[in-house]
Amino acid sequence: MFYVGIDITKFKHDCFICSDSGEIICSNLTFRNTLQGFNQLLSILSSLASSDGIRIGFEFTGHYALNLKLFLEKAHYSFMEFNPALLNKFIHSQTLRKTKSDAIDCTSIARQRSFYLVKLTNVLNHIFPEFKPFFNHRLEKILFIY
Repeated sequence: MFYVGIDITKFKHDCFICSDSGEIICSNLTFRNTLQGFNQLLSILSSLASSDGIRIGFEFTGHYALNLKLFLEKAHYSFMEFNPALLNKFIHSQTLRKTKSDAIDCTSIARQRSFYLVKLTNVLNHIFPEFKPFFNHRLEKILFIY
């Protein structure tokens, strides 16, 4: 499983990609908010795994992300949008520094996505210990379809 965090801005997007084991695949990819930029992202995503093995997340930024969302849907990738206020709180809970950068945002989006999957799995382990072998990774597909 790969987690992709994208920080959306008006003219460009910053991207961070890591595996479910925490291995950093791409830490500072910047691509333009154009068809060429989206194709650059698509070539990297398609080299990783099938679309089912990739979880994409980004901040809800209104119309700035509209073209990217339509492009990802057409390419059969699912994505999740995060509330910017909640994401900001999550980022500040990870450090005492007063920093703001697109690279930090896209990294946090990807890590928050994997963080919630681990938390949910831990809760389910207490409630229904046999769920993991029973569902055999179907939980990820059920939870993160947008």
